[in-house]
Amino acid sequence: MNQTLKKLGKEELYSLLLELSTMFEQIIKILNENKKLIPQFKTRLNLIIEPGCEGWGHKDTLMEIYEELKDD
Repeated sequence: MNQTLKKLGKEELYSLLLELSTMFEQIIKILNENKKLIPQFKTRLNLIIEPGCEGWGHKDTLMEIYEELKDD
């Protein structure tokens, strides 16, 4: 995957990261509406956040979205 990312231009990479963030946000919203699913997906969500692109602030964005998860 990293080889593919290196071949992308700045605008393409930005668009990709924006789309990934949008999908992640949609997942969080769905989980907040279906709280019983949260335990099943929490580990997977962390696996998505961990390798996030640091230099583009993508990881920070994903972490902020993740904080919206309401797993009371």
